[in-house]
Amino acid sequence: MVDLSSVCPFAFVPHGHHGAAGTGLHASEISSISLVSITARHMEAAALAEAFENLCGMTLPSPNRFTTLGALTLISAGPGQWMALSPAQNLYETLQPLQSHAALTDQSHGRAIIRVSGSKWHEVLRKGVTLNLHEFAVGQAAATVISHIGALIWRVDEAQFIIAVPRSLAGSFWHWLETSAAEFGLEVS
Repeated sequence: MVDLSSVCPFAFVPHGHHGAAGTGLHASEISSISLVSITARHMEAAALAEAFENLCGMTLPSPNRFTTLGALTLISAGPGQWMALSPAQNLYETLQPLQSHAALTDQSHGRAIIRVSGSKWHEVLRKGVTLNLHEFAVGQAAATVISHIGALIWRVDEAQFIIAVPRSLAGSFWHWLETSAAEFGLEVS
């Protein structure tokens, strides 16, 4: 019988050191996380904002921003669109009261999420990220393209980013990241 149990999208990546000596970049998968897309219904953005604040105690982030409260992170993913992340496995159910104002889609098994950090983050990411990283401040988020792969990226601190890509493209994304980081050394944990 075929084993249909869930497998982490980056399970094929061996932990340890890759590439040149030194460690210019660190990468670690973020797994066991719930991810829900929230899209405001037509003419319901204001009502959604109020309902979300009442339900979760936080405001919807403005375009190209993200916000975190406790274990919940909410990322602006485009006009009238947000992605909610939480380690709570019941996030989709928790957000159900928003359905009168928004379409909710559970994306938990549809995305591969990775955290990258290190002293050479700029040199590595500029090889494929289509954003001006010098102007991409802490707290910003963007739906963009990384090496021809649609991605959602947000900057957590001065040298740390989180990137979400379609799960089916995790292998292609990893190939790009490993190749781009090879000259600086890459540590995977």
